[in-house]
Amino acid sequence: VRDGKINRLPCERCGNKKSQAHHEDYSKPFDVVWLCAQHHAERHVEINKEIRFKRINDKNCGVD
Repeated sequence: VRDGKINRLPCERCGNKKSQAHHEDYSKPFDVVWLCAQHHAERHVEINKEIRFKRINDKNCGVD
């Protein structure tokens, strides 16, 4: 954004123009999801839940 390589877009969930870049994969720096502060925080909660679910599921299936 700062260097003009990507343009800030509105939040993909609510349309708020005050958005933040969220990276699902830091190895892809130009692949961002634009989210307002509230939805950005909610996305991180969702990711943490997904990680916990995977750990529990892997443990129950005998995956180390």
